[in-house]
Amino acid sequence: MSHNDLRTGKNQQSLNHKNDLEQGIDETVQYDPSQHPFDIANQSGQNDNSQPGIMFVNGNETGQVHLLNTPLTQVGRSLDSHILVRDTSVSRRHLLLEATPEGVQVIDLKSRNGVFVNGSQVKRSWIAPNDLIRVGPKVLFRYSVFSNTELDVLRRMHQAATLDSLTLTYNRKYFSGYLEQLKSLNKQKTKSVANPDRY
Repeated sequence: MSHNDLRTGKNQQSLNHKNDLEQGIDETVQYDPSQHPFDIANQSGQNDNSQPGIMFVNGNETGQVHLLNTPLTQVGRSLDSHILVRDTSVSRRHLLLEATPEGVQVIDLKSRNGVFVNGSQVKRSWIAPNDLIRVGPKVLFRYSVFSNTELDVLRRMHQAATLDSLTLTYNRKYFSGYLEQLKSLNKQKTKSVANPDRY
């Protein structure tokens, strides 16, 4: 078979395919799960003890995941909070995450700047995977059910973003963000002395 014969054959094949497309003929093979059993959940890592948790979406802790291992998880600026948020717009005791067999609820702890789920302010609300939770005007979390595989990837990404690869200590970007947070907290201290219940 000559080179010209091969080229002619390819051109004819392309022309036939173009005609099929114009006539609406779809050559996609129909998948039959009974012939090829395939555990999608197992392949995606969703079978390995997935756990509910929230992940920082912005700020200095972006990518950090906190698993909801206890029935009640407090989020706030107070040092006794389960999830510490170093931002002056966040109340000392801002939000409570209540994990039950039926799911997870967010509860506003009479915070100064409110709790928002997917943009709507709430006092108490059920949340679903991939819902965005905003505390105050700036701090954003994403609620999800994390597989062990996903947790491992997220931890590595967070480490790469915040740690120096050689010394494994926090990098300059992390410290710069942390120092900015400390400056804001110091400015807020004088205001909180006058009216401690509001912060």
